[in-house]
Amino acid sequence: MFGTRRTADDPSVATKERFATLIGERTTIKGDLSLAEGVRIDGRLEGNTGREGDAPVTVVIGQNGSVTGNIVATRVVVAGQVLGTIQADEEVELHATAVIQGDVHCKSLRIAHGARVMGRIATADHPAVSRPTLVVDQRDVPKVANGSA
Repeated sequence: MFGTRRTADDPSVATKERFATLIGERTTIKGDLSLAEGVRIDGRLEGNTGREGDAPVTVVIGQNGSVTGNIVATRVVVAGQVLGTIQADEEVELHATAVIQGDVHCKSLRIAHGARVMGRIATADHPAVSRPTLVVDQRDVPKVANGSA
């Protein structure tokens, strides 16, 4: 708080977005959020987060924040945990402490070293692909004689 200097790596650094809603660290919300302006989540949200119409909305999940549900926004910044799909019209930014269990869809993606994603990532130019398929050329497989290779 006092005496601590914030850097650009800190998701709490002021940005051009307006955060009309703050969910504090000791707060849990169960239900969906419909946003017309940005939100910062330092507590726990159990529900989906979406925007009203085409409103430019930024969702920030602080280091101690967690969301269990899907997020649809213009921009998403994660330093905490998300269990669900993230859909951003523009950018997704994952800080080193971010843990995502779900798919990420966006135009632009910034990932800090240490961030973890257990899911698929699809950017505007590179759509997500399903599980890779192993193709084996039968000519490369050794002949098995008497049950051994």
